[in-house]
Amino acid sequence: MQKNRTKISHKKSNAQLKNKYNFVQWYKLNLYARANLISVVEGLRHGVIIEMFGWGQNDAHDILQKKLLECCLKKFKLFYKKEDELYYVCDNRQMLKKLWNNQLCVGDFLGYPECCIKTFDKRIEKVTAKNSSQKGPAVLFSRKLHQQLLEGFHVTQCECSICSLLYTFHVPCRINCKKALYWEKKLKTH
Repeated sequence: MQKNRTKISHKKSNAQLKNKYNFVQWYKLNLYARANLISVVEGLRHGVIIEMFGWGQNDAHDILQKKLLECCLKKFKLFYKKEDELYYVCDNRQMLKKLWNNQLCVGDFLGYPECCIKTFDKRIEKVTAKNSSQKGPAVLFSRKLHQQLLEGFHVTQCECSICSLLYTFHVPCRINCKKALYWEKKLKTH
């Protein structure tokens, strides 16, 4: 009898989860913005940055999308700061304040693994050094991944998921970074 109660309770929570997203503005919001918001709404990470421009239609469409986003943020009780066309969205007002006051790095805000943040920062330092002709971390990572694939890099299903990190704009420290793979899998399966 106890097992049945647990199952019913679990089903009820799933139904409540589905109802959370059951409103018109959510369905009209751009899929990219929804994918980013879900990771915060579901508690998978504290913050995201959503770019609200250039989605290929027109200015009126972009204005509508911003209004839809702001409606969803209010409905989910999320905090945000807007800078030009970027929305910095967070589930914690203090964390957003720390980011804005440069007391928190963007990588931490976005929930990236520490090893990836440190490697990214080191690569940025090299790129911004005087007279540096070195490419940025994202370019270097994508070239390294492409080269390893051309050289016959054996891509298992787990390693292949690193490619889908590109939709989160995360640049891992290594192609097979275990922490980045775990983080990506957590985002992807939710």
